[in-house]
Amino acid sequence: MMPRTLPIRLPALPGEALDSWLGAIMHRSSIDLRDLLIAAGSPFPTRTDHTPDYTTYLTPEEADRLAHVTGTNTRLLHAMTLRRYDGHALALHDSRRVVRRVRFWGRGVGSRYCPQCLAEGAGRWPLRWRLTWSIACTQHQVLLAHTCPACGRWPHRRPSISHKVGQHECSARAGDGRACRTDLTQSEVIPLPPDSPVLDAQEWINGLLSRIEAGDDDPYLHDAFTDVTAIAARSLLRAEPGDFTDCGPQIEQARQRHGNSALYAPVDAAVIAGPFTVAVEIVRDPLAEAAFTAIRTLVDREVAVMPKGPTEQIRRGITRLASVDLEQQFWRAADPHLATGPRLRYRTCTARPRVPKRRDHAVIMRTHSLPQLLWLDWALLLFPPQSNLADRYNYHFWRAALAAAVVLPGWWQQRYDLATSLLHGNRPLPMAQLLPKIAPADTDLPAAICLLAEYLDQHPAPIDYARRRKLKGSDLLPEATWIDIRHRTGSPPDAPYRLTAVRRYLYQRMTGSDLYSPSASLNLDFTDKTRNLPIILTSSLLAALDEHAAHYLASHGIHEPVTWSPPLALVDHLDLSGRGMLLPDSERASRLIRSRLSPSAAASALGISLEHLTIAFEPRNPMPEPWPRHRSDRRARAEEPVPRNTDVTPSDEVCVRPLDGATAKRTPAQVLREARARDSEIKRGRVLKVLDEMAAAGEKITFLGLARTARVSNWLVYAEGLRERIEEAIDKQGRGVREVGVGSGASIESLTADLELAIAELRILRAERDRLRADTTRLRETEAERDRLREALKESEAKLEDTLRENRSL
Repeated sequence: MMPRTLPIRLPALPGEALDSWLGAIMHRSSIDLRDLLIAAGSPFPTRTDHTPDYTTYLTPEEADRLAHVTGTNTRLLHAMTLRRYDGHALALHDSRRVVRRVRFWGRGVGSRYCPQCLAEGAGRWPLRWRLTWSIACTQHQVLLAHTCPACGRWPHRRPSISHKVGQHECSARAGDGRACRTDLTQSEVIPLPPDSPVLDAQEWINGLLSRIEAGDDDPYLHDAFTDVTAIAARSLLRAEPGDFTDCGPQIEQARQRHGNSALYAPVDAAVIAGPFTVAVEIVRDPLAEAAFTAIRTLVDREVAVMPKGPTEQIRRGITRLASVDLEQQFWRAADPHLATGPRLRYRTCTARPRVPKRRDHAVIMRTHSLPQLLWLDWALLLFPPQSNLADRYNYHFWRAALAAAVVLPGWWQQRYDLATSLLHGNRPLPMAQLLPKIAPADTDLPAAICLLAEYLDQHPAPIDYARRRKLKGSDLLPEATWIDIRHRTGSPPDAPYRLTAVRRYLYQRMTGSDLYSPSASLNLDFTDKTRNLPIILTSSLLAALDEHAAHYLASHGIHEPVTWSPPLALVDHLDLSGRGMLLPDSERASRLIRSRLSPSAAASALGISLEHLTIAFEPRNPMPEPWPRHRSDRRARAEEPVPRNTDVTPSDEVCVRPLDGATAKRTPAQVLREARARDSEIKRGRVLKVLDEMAAAGEKITFLGLARTARVSNWLVYAEGLRERIEEAIDKQGRGVREVGVGSGASIESLTADLELAIAELRILRAERDRLRADTTRLRETEAERDRLREALKESEAKLEDTLRENRSL
């Protein structure tokens, strides 16, 4: 049964707190809090010694009964509690009627107040005064008071239980149970000048609170208060004398009297006013230069007292921020304090730093757009050959390290062995020691690496280097093809043009692989002369090799350009060490080489490095020209079907029966051509038969696998008439796989990235296992040697005892 309503009804003021409105009803009706709770009935308690703070929030049943007894609606009652700010300006506990003090710097109990507002408003208390973010009265231009001037307690720490205590009086009870009843309208407050930055900051906060009270669910409101909390706490904790003089001398003195704790929000408005103002100025316009200067000051002070290293400590503070722009500004400010590795991982040297995402697929897929050796033009621009690194000088090694460095932007681990394993396999690269040499802190090279990585993420390379690195290369450039290319291009049969060196060079040019890596195909040693080939190769010979490479890739189902390189214009605005090194005059270099100078000697004569001389003679050829037409026509003619009315005879002539019954003589060339055509038809039939068998058995169909199974050349499976049938079978097989995977929740790209990461992790674990096995073997050998020495020692001791015994007997 619902209770009876109160005879006297009093409307609530806009923005009034629930306890203030209930106190006004008590005072107007001359009833105590106990009488009001009894009138409301259950679930309200009848005892007032431990009355809950209903201003925090009301349960639905409490709101219904209180609305009925006071003659108002439940929506208005909920609007008078702190629940209206929950999730935006404060956070309420899930199961207890309290405010979380750490999140949003929530205030647990009590309320600040403006004495003049209390006097003008008949002692009614706004709900906003309960928030940590209400520190000043913009109407009367004063800081809010926070304690009773007589007893020093916080007003409204507990609900007022007697109607005899006025709304403008302190309701705190002493030890004897009597209320203080000090007139709070006479409290002294700190005045603020009209142009005070504290008032400006409070106006901005009031605008956000008004949007919350209007029901605005914009996520920016939550983010704004989250950022203000984090920055105000850090500003309070790291404050130094003189930081808040612009806010007023009393505010500066109050902060100096405060301790070094910033876990909970200070109750005194004078203490929090300075950090509060600094935080609002930063959050309101995080991209302003003044905001960045303030952020940099905070970060510098934070780093100065860090006991565990700057990176993780800064990250723990920055992860409390919600705004992306503000987070980027903090990482930019932290850039001078970070080592090269964290600078690349967090991209702090760019205009858009960010925290790496764990197992970021974009970073993993970036390795598909990267060769193991960074493109030569990029390597020479970023990190030209340097004489101060002559103790470990091999430019292939540094190009490999540069390529691995491009993997690091966005990498989520502090160790780099997994990142390098994704690109270089089993080759160990000590990136922690190499990065300071590759990308010193006082250069733009880290920024260039990050820009290159971001470009590859947004514009993947037209070449899948990861797929090309899987090519064995053993069938690249057969000897017959190489002889044909040399004859067509007029290349002399000199020793520099030996087939092995040219094959290695072409494989490296095509795949970007590091042939000095132990896991690479066509491995090289450091005495190989392959790096001189681009200088001594003629342009016609290089073009012919690229044509062969294009057809070789097509035979493996790869339809991509032979070579590619990102545009250097990405880093035109950066000051890089290789920008001032001009390429040599190729004609002068050619004359020096024709005069019997070696490439190294020619480079020394020109005052450049061998790599700069190489790039002058090795142009990029992203779209190779097709094979000469006469070869294509000959191959097409070889695939023509045999006429069904042909009689093949062992003579030098062949007779074809025309439709009119007459016979015609054929030349030997025609006999040979028709024999090849008939052989081609037989092979085509064998390919189609094998294709049907593989499809029926569910075996994976590929062009190369089909050619091997049918025992035909790689060219035949790409011939017109067969290619379409094979592609249709592959597509049909792929659709079946995709239909099985429907509903898995992961894309093919995501699964591919996860698989590559798992393979790299497995590779590292296997290497670690091998090391542990070797250590175990050495330990067992050491233990066996120890046991042997112990036995020898025992024997020596026994012999010694026998000798001593004989001596004593003598």
